[in-house]
Amino acid sequence: MSQNVAKRRFKLNPYLRVTLGFLTVIVAGALLLMLPFSTADGKGISAPDAFFTAVSAVCVTGLSTVEAGTAFTFWGQLILLLLIQIGGLGFMTVAALMFLALGKRLGISDRIALQESMNKFELDGVVQMTKRALQITAVTEGAGALLLLYPMISRYGFAKGLWTSIFHSVSAFCNAGFDIFGRGDSLAGFYDDPYVLAVTMLLIIVGGLGFLVLLDIKRCLRKRGRLMLQSRIVLIVSAALIAAGAVLFTAAEWDNHGTIGSFTPGQKIMCGLFQSVSARTAGFAVFSQGSMQSVSYMLTMLFMFIGASPAGTGGGVKTTTFALLIILMLQIVRGRRETVVFKRKINSATVLKAIGITSLSIIFILLCTFAVSAVEANTASGGELAFEVVSAFGTVGFSQGITPLLSTAGKFIIMLIMFAGRVGLMSVITALSAQFEKNGNKGNISYPEEKLMIG
Repeated sequence: MSQNVAKRRFKLNPYLRVTLGFLTVIVAGALLLMLPFSTADGKGISAPDAFFTAVSAVCVTGLSTVEAGTAFTFWGQLILLLLIQIGGLGFMTVAALMFLALGKRLGISDRIALQESMNKFELDGVVQMTKRALQITAVTEGAGALLLLYPMISRYGFAKGLWTSIFHSVSAFCNAGFDIFGRGDSLAGFYDDPYVLAVTMLLIIVGGLGFLVLLDIKRCLRKRGRLMLQSRIVLIVSAALIAAGAVLFTAAEWDNHGTIGSFTPGQKIMCGLFQSVSARTAGFAVFSQGSMQSVSYMLTMLFMFIGASPAGTGGGVKTTTFALLIILMLQIVRGRRETVVFKRKINSATVLKAIGITSLSIIFILLCTFAVSAVEANTASGGELAFEVVSAFGTVGFSQGITPLLSTAGKFIIMLIMFAGRVGLMSVITALSAQFEKNGNKGNISYPEEKLMIG
């Protein structure tokens, strides 16, 4: 009896299991990247650079202190790709795949952790959803690799072109932002190739929508049903952000010769659209992020903060959170007490969670910006450091060229920010909100109401 109690007491919380799972993958990946066979010079890379790269890959960010295309061998790049794939799918999803492949059943605690990893409301059907998510991932990444095969082979030859198309497809779908072109300028060399940019954007968008939305779209196409509220909000907000961002980025940078000012009109429009798509989640760049106009700079930071959609491969506070806050503000202006979307009332716990996520994220970013500024005062300006922090938190990967210049302390802080943006901060919020709802259903204690002046 006492042994059973002890086992229950020391049983890991599902949210903690996900976090520890990511940490385990990061440590293993960093150790492998430090080995001589992983690097081009045969000497391995330093521990800070190895751990920074591993964290960035697992957290699908794309910030890097080394150039992946020249620093790593094929084996090093393969390790990097596996880290990106695990990070994009989620540790528990990959673990579930291994369990199923071995013919083992998932326990209730594993299913709860998988539910949290997939951001699913109900526990029922979570394993089936995981299988379908893996199928979507395999099909999408495979199709992306095939679509990129010809242009990559044309540029790099068959062997390197094949590997580059596979790597780029996985990196784009997982919204990781890593590339192995070896130039250090991301996709700037493809600014005049609308085909490659279009395929990359499609992969980024599909990966960022979230598996719940993709499965819902698939269901509607088969049965001609109606999309869930979640899917409708995600699709509308994503389309609106992409369209608005494309117009604003293109207009702001039209005459800026540091970015797209010297391009043809068609290239300017395509690059403005690409920046709008990539800024929220992926981090692939077609022009220098350090040469943007102030409007584009601020808009990029806003997009990085918003991020992708729930159960997607990107970071940020999520499109649904952003939409809910906008709707909430409109309802307050109209004098309505309930938050209503498409004739459906959103429960107060969800609204409070959206407010809590946004508020805590802003506070976290401010504190981290202060911390990075304190240790990197002589490395970059405050604006460049703030851009780096928001990019790390949103797991985007955009940088104004200061990442390799960071000190060991600065790299460590950015690693913590990337990890918090991918798993830590959101897992804590989810755990706390679940506990809040659980405690809220216990007892009938009610306290006196009091008014407080605000605003």
